[in-house]
Amino acid sequence: MTAAEFAVFATLVAVVVGVWVTLFYLLPLIARARFEYRATVLRDECLDAVFDGRLPRTTPVESFLARASMMAAHPNAFTLTMALAVQLAMTDLGCDEPQRPTYASLKPEERKLLHQLDDRLHHALGERLVRGSSFGWLLWLNSMLRRLVGKRHSKAVSGTSPQQLARAYSAISEKVQLEGHKLASLSQ
Repeated sequence: MTAAEFAVFATLVAVVVGVWVTLFYLLPLIARARFEYRATVLRDECLDAVFDGRLPRTTPVESFLARASMMAAHPNAFTLTMALAVQLAMTDLGCDEPQRPTYASLKPEERKLLHQLDDRLHHALGERLVRGSSFGWLLWLNSMLRRLVGKRHSKAVSGTSPQQLARAYSAISEKVQLEGHKLASLSQ
């Protein structure tokens, strides 16, 4: 092997290692930090709306604040693996997919504002699940291919979109308190 061939080989190895580190470490790290920031901003926007009088301090608003605070405080607890486990458990137990809350106790403009905040939080969580995981892009690719092909034979995890995972995980995480970085047991 000549010096020129070795230089080409070393360059190729460096490029492959650089791409691997970027795809499987740096981009997920950035996505997780971005999710934490977005959850904090959304929680603060909701609190600002409460302080400005645009939202009342009612149960739906408190519920949103609790979810956004939990997501901001424990962003590493919201992983693709955990979301897939929740989805699989819900499918195995025959649970219906979580429905979008109606927020019937709020006025129409308050309802619209809280729905916007809720949608932005679920979008941030969906991005966190896909981009914050080393292999989350496979879920995204699978969901895009299924949409293009138009086949949905079962409600198994393989046919689940990132946004469906985000909604299901957010709904269950609201009912289960976090202790540290792990979900607490339901039996406690």
